[in-house]
Amino acid sequence: MKIPTIFISLSAVLLSQAYAQQQDNWAVLVAGSKGMWNYRHQADVCASYQLLRKNGFTEDHIILMAVDDLVNDEDNPFPGQLFNEPNGPDVYAGCKIDYRGSDMVTPETFHAVLRGNSSALPQGSKVLKSNENSNVFLFFSDHGEIGFLVFPEHQQLFANALNSTLAYMHENKMYRKMVLYIEACHSASMFDGILPNNLGIYAVVAANATQSSWGTYCYPYDIVNGQHMLQCLGDMFAISWMQTNKNATAQGGDLSVYTLEHQFKQLQKLVVKSQVLRFGDLSVAQEPVMAFQGVYNQQKHLQEQQAIYGGVDAHKRLRELARLQLEESIEELNADELVQKSSQEQSDAKLNYLYSQLLEKVRGEDAQIDFANEITRRMKVDNIFVKIAASLGLVDVSTETHVLPTNFDCLSSLIESYKSNCGPLHDYDLQYTAYFVQACEKGENSAQILSKNIKKVCSSF
Repeated sequence: MKIPTIFISLSAVLLSQAYAQQQDNWAVLVAGSKGMWNYRHQADVCASYQLLRKNGFTEDHIILMAVDDLVNDEDNPFPGQLFNEPNGPDVYAGCKIDYRGSDMVTPETFHAVLRGNSSALPQGSKVLKSNENSNVFLFFSDHGEIGFLVFPEHQQLFANALNSTLAYMHENKMYRKMVLYIEACHSASMFDGILPNNLGIYAVVAANATQSSWGTYCYPYDIVNGQHMLQCLGDMFAISWMQTNKNATAQGGDLSVYTLEHQFKQLQKLVVKSQVLRFGDLSVAQEPVMAFQGVYNQQKHLQEQQAIYGGVDAHKRLRELARLQLEESIEELNADELVQKSSQEQSDAKLNYLYSQLLEKVRGEDAQIDFANEITRRMKVDNIFVKIAASLGLVDVSTETHVLPTNFDCLSSLIESYKSNCGPLHDYDLQYTAYFVQACEKGENSAQILSKNIKKVCSSF
């Protein structure tokens, strides 16, 4: 559908007025995992850092959280480097990490950063210093499940806690508008039915509440400088939003006309293995991508365009034409073949990583042992959760049942009971926390009783 010309002109004028007083963009970038099999998350985040810097962000307005355990890992074929695409550039060079290590990449640090609470962090730590004239962009890349995102050491960031922090930011006028891009499985569950539409916050997620998100550029399409990396280099949603940003000029000829709405339409076409969704204040989608994924100086931009085109009227006509061309190009867009062909489910990343080591004869007998141990471990987890489901009173249970959590205290209690009695929830195991959501939402038993049932099952293995 084409946008009427008169609407485009009015929108351009209104946006010009808004951005004339707005020059203070901030970004928070988070990789919530560790381990070589999760390589893609830190590569995503460092690639996004490079993109924002190229688009005009200064390093003091970007806050980056990553464990930073990969560049010197013994299995990294290129020590000191990270790659986000086959034969792509090193995205680690110049990637300034503000919070590193599992002790700092935590939900607590994340909340403190977003709330601007420097007193909760070591002296000199960087936090948001945004205000009511600032645009804030948040990009998160890691695993997720129904109702939570994952941080290192099997920690959870629950949806209610995230939305509480967003409400705090709104109440304390910490942004003009805020945009969140979440690359994680089941990421829609972080906002569906929770995020209001009147906070000026716009959230785009990689998958609906029952879906996995997908890694991409995975083995055997993971070649860098003639060598297999033996893992996924990026994630489909993350790669796609960054690529649409890079291609914006080619698509429309003018970054000022490429909106979040255009980007969302493209993401829906490019991300073919999961359903890209959005929540919150959808009016924010009419704003330029560069207002959040770059530094957009409207006054400077207009001056440059007037010098080129000889006047504001000519510039407006070109903007209108570019918008219409964008609409048409989005309709004709097809997903990148390599991104599709090289994709894998996030929950299978570790198993695929170990299998690729087997195929490439890396680490010899140790690789065979690790692969066999992971298969055995997964089978044990499957059996444990068959019994847990029965102990929780769940009939015809499925990890794909669409039940959104509302009782987060109960969900947290059951997860902690499992971790205390059965062990950590690894990437593959996370899918079964859907059982905990279903049991809590049934409300037939208290969290205390359900937790005792989990403990009893765990003690039998």
